Amino acid sequence: MAKKKRAPHHEEYRPGIELGMFGLALLGMLLTLHLVFWYGDSDTASQDPVCGAGFDCEAVLANDPAPLGIPSAVWGLIFYVLVALAGAAIAYRGALPQLMTLRRVLVGWGLLYSLFLTVVQLFFLSDRCILCLLSAVTVGAMAAVLVVAWRMPAEGEKKPQLLPYLGMAVIFAVLLGIDYVSSSRATPENEAPVVVEDGNANASICQYNPDTPYFENLETIITEADAELGNSDSPVIVLEFLDPNCNHCKTFHPTMKYLVEKYGNRVRFAYKPVTLVGGPSHSLDEAMALLLAAEEDVFAEMLELQFEHQAPSTGLTVDQLADFADDIGMNASQFREDIRARRMEPMVRQTTQVFNNMGLGGVPSIIIGGRQVSSYSRSASCLSYFIDHELEAQAAGS
Repeated sequence: MAKKKRAPHHEEYRPGIELGMFGLALLGMLLTLHLVFWYGDSDTASQDPVCGAGFDCEAVLANDPAPLGIPSAVWGLIFYVLVALAGAAIAYRGALPQLMTLRRVLVGWGLLYSLFLTVVQLFFLSDRCILCLLSAVTVGAMAAVLVVAWRMPAEGEKKPQLLPYLGMAVIFAVLLGIDYVSSSRATPENEAPVVVEDGNANASICQYNPDTPYFENLETIITEADAELGNSDSPVIVLEFLDPNCNHCKTFHPTMKYLVEKYGNRVRFAYKPVTLVGGPSHSLDEAMALLLAAEEDVFAEMLELQFEHQAPSTGLTVDQLADFADDIGMNASQFREDIRARRMEPMVRQTTQVFNNMGLGGVPSIIIGGRQVSSYSRSASCLSYFIDHELEAQAAGS
């Protein structure tokens, strides 16, 4: 009888390696599904119990490159599901050389994309997402496990054990169910009353971002196309860079409205729409719509409607934007023509380039007195503290 040909040592079935890969895949699925549950269109992101103090997952996700218009969390979920299915098939059938090779390729691509997202987060954004970083660590651990498996000596044929896989799957299902129920019970922000607190604040709790420079002559980057509210003659400028598809910008919007109402007769508020969420073209129509509305002094109304109907994953259609234009008294026919002709596209592109050149990172980015406000100090009380300080400085110097 011919002797059964033995598989190369890196294609042998190893129970410990396979169980570890399966467990890491389930962990990755929990992380990405948590992001989907809490940071989707349900507007419950601010209530996430995991990404708490010291982290701002929502701000990081607002700058998601979203390849092909699909959020990175969804791509990550697909990746982890494929790795888990591969592990389950290998556990059921034993060593499958072609499937093992495909899994190594898949993990390699996943590692490269995770490294890209991590570099962007650590070096180009001012905020951090603990869930995103944990996902990157999980992919790195997968790659390390496969490297160890490749270098391990041959152990001989071993029979797959399915019971540990079933146990891990049950634990995964229980944790996933708890997370889903928690997210579904959270009160959506668009159903909860908006309360903007403006208490006492001081320099010990309110900080500017130390990683961005001081921007002199801030008024020189404000163009005629930009929207302005408040007192256009005031030397005190509050500038906001925003992306209309940024969920975090939507969450911050009530605070900005409150500040305009509080300081509108003393402060110059300027808004510059940029296209960061989902790539350079994902928010282009919405940003152009805001600039067209600004031409007719209905910017605030257009922004309000865009945030009310915000759909970060898909964006708003031209028909929806034209309906908004009609609702706020603009000429809908002319509006459609301007959007399709891309009349405001050069201005949006230029503004986005200015934003990148300033090294600001994520949105919303708030600049007061030439300095960017830290993401941890965007409360009404801290922003009021900064504005009051600038007003006092201007009064003392006059």
